[in-house]
Amino acid sequence: LTSVPSGVLVNGAKGRPPSGSYKVCVIYPQDFRLTAPALIIGPHIKEKGLKVANSILKKVKRILEAKKLGGFIEEHVQVFGCNDSYGPHAPNNSEDLREGMIWISCKHENKSALQILSAQIASAGTGMSPGLTNIIGGRPKASPILKLFSFLTPKRSITASLHMDGNIEDIPIHTPDTTTVDEIPPIIEPVENPNWHLNCDKLEKLAYIRSGDKGGTVNIGVVARDPEFYSTLLNKLTEEKVYKFFAHKVHPDFKYQVDRYTLPGIRGLNFVLRGVLGGGALENLTPDPQGKAFGQMLADLHLF
Repeated sequence: LTSVPSGVLVNGAKGRPPSGSYKVCVIYPQDFRLTAPALIIGPHIKEKGLKVANSILKKVKRILEAKKLGGFIEEHVQVFGCNDSYGPHAPNNSEDLREGMIWISCKHENKSALQILSAQIASAGTGMSPGLTNIIGGRPKASPILKLFSFLTPKRSITASLHMDGNIEDIPIHTPDTTTVDEIPPIIEPVENPNWHLNCDKLEKLAYIRSGDKGGTVNIGVVARDPEFYSTLLNKLTEEKVYKFFAHKVHPDFKYQVDRYTLPGIRGLNFVLRGVLGGGALENLTPDPQGKAFGQMLADLHLF
């Protein structure tokens, strides 16, 4: 890897050629969602915020039952500013917090059911817990959920053409030969200095970390900041450790699984977390539907 004025130059890359398939994504509407973030200020914001949110949902569920509209398909309640995203790994400083945001998000097959929820949330701003100050963005509105379905189709079954200025030009589609694969040469890692890790116990001091989504899956990329750190990452940052760290993020309707892949060419690791984003970003009710915060949360992990 070499830094150049326009970006990063990559030389000597080894790996597999493109596959013989295209990925096809189909998006279709199904069900509705409503999300309402509201500010809360004062002492005990976590306890107040959760009590407000759960009281609103409890009342709305009674109304839905009376109207025979059925219950919510899914609901998510969280108080921002209290490190809720960290689950059991959050620092215990809730008594010192004075500003936060309540996050209420629900899914229902009937739009009118969510309109009832919207009305109850709006009235809570003036008639419920002291310190509930403002609903961000005004009264929340229900919107359709777009679901994603992906599949692979053989490239040989696809034809492509370019239409421009009344002319049509056929575009050849290259189907690669996947029978041969370049061998990735092993990288000999330097021997560690046994004392360097005494001041580098957190992962963020050892690696660059970034995360994102692929459907309902989160990918976390970890690249060693220094070559001598890589063997420590291999030994200490295991699938089991990452599995336990994010166990509180599991969606109840999906199987949780963590797989680790090594990228010795860049001294990196790629963690694939399945079952943590539900059906994917388009229908996820949490404040982090694309898993962008997973890598930053993992940065706080103590390896020693």
